[in-house]
Amino acid sequence: MSFFKIRMFSNTSLARFVSVARKLLWLTIILVSCLWSQLAFGSALSDLANSMQPGSWVQLTTTNFNNGAILRPIATGSILEYQDKAVWNPLNNTLMVFGGSHPNGGPGGENRLFAKYSESANTWVNNLPLPTNDHGHNYHHDTLVAATGDFYHRDYYSGLVRNLVTRLKVGLHVARDRDRIR
Repeated sequence: MSFFKIRMFSNTSLARFVSVARKLLWLTIILVSCLWSQLAFGSALSDLANSMQPGSWVQLTTTNFNNGAILRPIATGSILEYQDKAVWNPLNNTLMVFGGSHPNGGPGGENRLFAKYSESANTWVNNLPLPTNDHGHNYHHDTLVAATGDFYHRDYYSGLVRNLVTRLKVGLHVARDRDRIR
């Protein structure tokens, strides 16, 4: 009889151990899946930020920035002439800036540019589609809805608001130019 009782006790303990082990395994799987990008994949930006002391400034070396040439439209100048901010998209970790230079009739005549920095690739591009009939004077005229990734721009001297870039799905850039959003 005492052997049977010991065996039953062992099976009960084993069952409890297995139950707790399963729960811990599921908890680990859930936590790792939620935190995977932070745990496994650093970026040049996050690595640099983590190495900095409070109040310090450092330069982030990126691809395609070319000393600011990525922000120069065809008509020369810099899109920062008529822009005072960029917006961060937390859904895909990109920084987007839409601006315009002073129109001086340079080659091609286009003085606006829509540029994007991708944290994962540590790269800049400036081939995002431009809205039609916009002046490129973008002071305080751009914002992003963090929950959806929608980038909104209000035209200069106008109540016209456009959704320039809608949700980035599976790394594919989808552009829209919706007029008369109010």
